Parts: sequence; C-alpha cells; structure tokens
Amino acid sequence: MKPSCKTFPNKRFALFKWGKDAALPETGADYLLFDAPVAGSGQTFDWQELETQNFTKPFFIAGGLTEDNVADAIRFFSSLCGGCIQWGRDKWNKKIKKR
Repeated sequence: MKPSCKTFPNKRFALFKWGKDAALPETGADYLLFDAPVAGSGQTFDWQELETQNFTKPFFIAGGLTEDNVADAIRFFSSLCGGCIQWGRDKWNKKIKKR
C-alpha cells in the first residue's frame, strides 16, 4: 500500500527540523516527524540528539535515508524505541537489498 494522507485519517503531524541542541516543544499533533535542519537536502541529522527526548507520541524520521545508512537507522531506532519500527520497513528493506 502506498502511504498517503488517507492512511492516517483525521490525524495531525508535527514536523520538526532537528538540529544540534533542539528541544521538543509541546504539540497537539498525533504523530511527530523529524527531518534534517534543511528539509529536502538529502542530509541526515544526528539521531543521537533524540536519545534525550521523552517521547509520548509515535514518530517518524526523514532526511538523508539511503541504502548506505538505512540499516544503521533501523538498528538505532529499534533500540531507542524498544523495537517500535514498523511503518516503512518494507521500503527500507528494499534499500538495504540494493546494496
């Protein structure tokens, strides 16, 4: 199934351009999306900056995910979230297989 807005009916997302020393503000969003400071640049952000955050909502990451680093992202976020990575895993597995 191709992801779309219909996949998350009546849900709100909050986009955070994540950089060094960023802080997680209060939000009424249902989901959080973390991207590099310059969205669309193809650059990653330092995922370890998220380790100190207290997440109470599901989140997604974006920004510079490639076949070269997606396996690292899966390992990192699986340990951070206790294995919560689900959505997008098929797409990531395809990127890993391209290596």
